[in-house]
Amino acid sequence: MKRWASVVLALALGSLALAEDRALIIGIREYEKPLPGPDRDLELMRQVSLKLGFQPAQIRLLKDREATREGILKATDEWLVRGTKAGDRAIFYFSGHGTQLRDLNGDEDDGCDEAIVGQDGRVVSDDEVDGLLQKVAASEIWVILDSCFSGTATKSALFGELEGKLWPKPAQQPVCAKPANIRSISVEQDKAGPRVISLSAAAQNEVALGALAVGQGSAFTQALYNLVMQPGSLSFLQLRDRSADAIRQAVSRLPRYLPHTPQLDGPPAWLGKDIHAFGKLGQPETPAQPYTGAVEQADTPGELLNRILRNSQFRVEIAASKPSRTYRLGEELSFRLVSSKAGYLNLIELGADGKLTVIFPNQFNTDNRLEENEMVEVPGSKVGSFVFRAIEPVGKSRVLALVTTVPLNLYRAGLGSFSGQFKTFDFSGSQLPELATTMSRNIGVAAPAPQPDRNRQAALEHGAAEVVVEVVK
Repeated sequence: MKRWASVVLALALGSLALAEDRALIIGIREYEKPLPGPDRDLELMRQVSLKLGFQPAQIRLLKDREATREGILKATDEWLVRGTKAGDRAIFYFSGHGTQLRDLNGDEDDGCDEAIVGQDGRVVSDDEVDGLLQKVAASEIWVILDSCFSGTATKSALFGELEGKLWPKPAQQPVCAKPANIRSISVEQDKAGPRVISLSAAAQNEVALGALAVGQGSAFTQALYNLVMQPGSLSFLQLRDRSADAIRQAVSRLPRYLPHTPQLDGPPAWLGKDIHAFGKLGQPETPAQPYTGAVEQADTPGELLNRILRNSQFRVEIAASKPSRTYRLGEELSFRLVSSKAGYLNLIELGADGKLTVIFPNQFNTDNRLEENEMVEVPGSKVGSFVFRAIEPVGKSRVLALVTTVPLNLYRAGLGSFSGQFKTFDFSGSQLPELATTMSRNIGVAAPAPQPDRNRQAALEHGAAEVVVEVVK
C-alpha cells in the first residue's frame, strides 16, 4: 500500500515538475462565413509569445475545427490549468467572433453575459472563462481578446453596415440589448487577486475589425504585433495607446470603417511596467515607465486630443456633412453625431493654426445633453439656429466629439477666453494644463492610482471620435 502511494506521489510530483510558462493561442477563421484575419493572427501571436521569452514547446495553437466550444474548454484546462504552477506565466489569447447573452446568474450589472464563439457556433461565456482562468496557478496571467461582444454594434448609425467580429446571429439565447463592457470577460481581480492583465480590442458598442488588407492579421492583433516586435521597452499602457493610434491611422484610409479603441485593465501598479517584464511585474524592483497616458499630462493640444481618443470607453460617431470633408472658404458645414451612451457633448476643433476652439456648446446653445443613440446634427434643429462656415486659415482641422457621462460644458468652464460666439484657448501660458486637468476630472482618465475608486471611475466614462476636415480656397 505504501509502495503504491509512493508511486502516486512520484507521479504527482513529476506532473508538477512539468508545469511551466504556457501560452494558449486560439484563432478561428472558418466560421459559417469565413472571418478574415484570425488565421494570420495565430502566427503573429506565436511570434509575440516567442519575443516575450516563451519557448516553442510552451505555446499551443488552437485553430478552426479544433476550437469548438468543447475544444476551447478542454485546451484551457489541459494547457493552462494543469500546465502551470505558482511563479509561472500564462497567456490566453482569442481571435474570433464574440457575442452577448442574457445574464442568467445575476452577476452582471448590465444584465448581459459576454461570450466567445467556438468554430461550431456554440459559445463559451465569460463566467466559464472566469471559472477556468481562476484555476490557473500561474502568478501572472495576460488575457488578450481580439473580438467584440456588443449586441447592438453591427450597424453604424452614420456609415451603414460594418464588417467585424460580432457574431451575426443569436447564440443559444436571445442577444442582450444593452451595451457590454468588453473588459468584463477576464478573471475578476477581486476573486483571483492582482495577477491578471486584460487587453481587449474594442470598447463598449464598438466593432472589432478583422484583417484590413490581404496577408495581414486582424486590425488589433496586427497593431499589437508590429509594436511588440520593435526594439526597446514598451509598457502595457504604451502598447494600448500606440495600438489605438495605429488602428485609427489604418482605418482613416478606409472610409467604410470605424476605428475601435483597445481597452486595458489590471493591477494599476503593473500597467506602467515593460511588457518584457511579464512574469516579474509583481516584484517591487521591476520599475515602471514614466509614461502614464494620463490626459492631464498632455503637453500639446494635439496630444491632448490623442489621449482622449486613446482612452475612449464607448462608441461615438461623427461625420462631416460632405463625404469629401473638403470645404471652400465661405461654404457652410455641419456635423452629424451619435453616441452609444447618454451624456454631455463637447465639439472641439484643433485648427490649422494650432488653436483649440470649443465650437459646441456655444453662445447660441449651451445645452449639450445628448441621449443614447440619438442622431444629432450640429448645427441643426435641436442645437440652435446658427451656421458653421469655412473660414481662414486654410488647411486641415481636427474636430473631436467628446461625450462624458457626467456634466462637462467647456463653453461655461472658467477657462480660456471668448472669441465671438466660441471659447478659445491660448496655450502660451497655463491654459493647456488647466484645460487638460479640467477634462481629466470629468472623463476619468488620469494617472493610475494605487487603489482606484472603481465606482467613481465607472461614473466618469467617456466616448470620443474625430473627423478631419479641410478648408481650401
